[in-house]
Parts: sequence; C-alpha cells; structure tokens
Amino acid sequence: MQVAPPTQAAPPVPVASSAVEPWDPSATQVMPGPVPDYDDPADVVTGEIVTDPLDDAPAAPVEVVLALGANLGAAQETLRAAVSDLAGTRGIEVTDVSPLARTAAVGPEQPDYLNAVVLARTTLSPRDLLRATQAVEHAHGRERAERWGPRTLDVDIVVYGSVLAVTDDLELPHPRAHERAFVLEPWSQVDPQAVLPGLGGGPVAALAATAPDRGGVRWLALDWLTAAVPGTSGVPVVDQPAPGYQDGGYDPHPAAPGYPQDGGYDPHPPRTDGTGAVPRTPRP
Repeated sequence: MQVAPPTQAAPPVPVASSAVEPWDPSATQVMPGPVPDYDDPADVVTGEIVTDPLDDAPAAPVEVVLALGANLGAAQETLRAAVSDLAGTRGIEVTDVSPLARTAAVGPEQPDYLNAVVLARTTLSPRDLLRATQAVEHAHGRERAERWGPRTLDVDIVVYGSVLAVTDDLELPHPRAHERAFVLEPWSQVDPQAVLPGLGGGPVAALAATAPDRGGVRWLALDWLTAAVPGTSGVPVVDQPAPGYQDGGYDPHPAAPGYPQDGGYDPHPPRTDGTGAVPRTPRP
C-alpha cells in the first residue's frame, strides 16, 4: 500500500493595506453607452439655437449708468467701497460719480437712503454686468427679504447704452428710473445733459424736476468720496438740515433763498428784486 505524502499548507494570502489609495482619474476607463441609430430621419430632432442678445459682449465699450443706494449700517462707507469694487471689476471703467443724495425711502417705513449714480464704460454684456453688480451687492451683505425693503446695498443698471430690452431677469432701461428723483437728481448733477432713453424717458434734469418723489431729496453732498458727511449712518431723520459747504454739500430745497446760514445752496431761489434774480455771491 502506498501512502500519499502529507498535504502542504497553502502559503498565506497577503493582507491588503487598510490605507485607501487616492483615486486616479487617468486610470479609470468609462465605457460609452449604446449609440442611438439615427438612420431613420424621423428620429432626428431639428431646431434653431436661440441666443439672447443680452449675453453678447459689445464690439466696443458701452456707456452705462448705475444707481447705488444704501440705508443700513455705515451707508456712506458702504457706497464708497461699492464704487471702488465696481472700478476694480474687470470690464468696468468708472468715469464719474455723482454727489451723494440723502432721500426719503420709497416703500415700507424705514430709514432714509443715501443714493449716488455712477457713470461707467463696460465691455461686459448686459447680463454679465448684472452678475457683476449682484456680486458687489453680495459682498456687502445684500439680502432680498422684502421688496423695496431696507438694504445694506443696492446696485441697479439704469442704462446700458441704447439697449431697450425686457426679460425675466433684466429690463433696460430700468423700468422706474423716469419717476425716481433719488436716481434722477444725482444723475442730473453729474451729467446735466443726460437723456434717459425708452418709454417715459427724456432729459434727466427735466424728469428730476417733475418726479413724484422729488420732495424726498433732503440734501446733496459733493465731496462724499473723500470726506465724511454728517448724518450718513442710516439713522432715520425728519427735516434734517443740510450739511454746509464745509461739509461738501448743499440743500436743493432750503427754507430760505440764497445761501442759508448753514451753508446750504438753493439752485432755484425765488425772485425778490423785481428784475428777475436774487443778488448773491457766485457759488464757490
């Protein structure tokens, strides 16, 4: 009888390391799925690719008007920073900035606003400009909790060249610009010859003089980008006196004609001498 030799034990199976090796995308092969058979022309869907002109960048820089507003927190500092942010955005060249206006809020009861208008040139498409302005708003804590409610910063596109457009997310020119003195008054100050295009448009200075909320423009500050202006902290005010020339401002609607004691300037004083004008020293 032959006896079989004893069975040898199998060598131990090496245990894989517990460390997970990083995934290498180049080592992964993705198998394509089945390719549809389009031999039958009835299975082919034809159509036209629709493009939105508001996504098209302009062939040359376009003149734009942006309206800024804020009524929460340190509003003057926020608006200063917003102007700087816009100037630092690629595709936007800020060319001029209006005086700062303090205006009564339109809408729910809330603090007065500080408003300004920025003139600029842009190589961005209208919708890319919209995204850029919204990014500046977001950087300063903008929240859209209530329509026409208080806000840390609002940046609106008022005019984009001569473009007239209405879409779900953008309307050009701004649909209410022609009736908003808090936009029209500072705009007319920085560009007296400006014209608002579109329905309801016209010379901006004339529109400012007839705007329904023109009485809510409390005062204008001229040098607000370089000097602090009193009364710009977002606290509600009622009949606050205008800052004087030493503060870089004037009151467009003072109680007295000429140069009032607080240094305010009345651009439209009543005629009192019978010949057509109030004698005054030329405005500095």
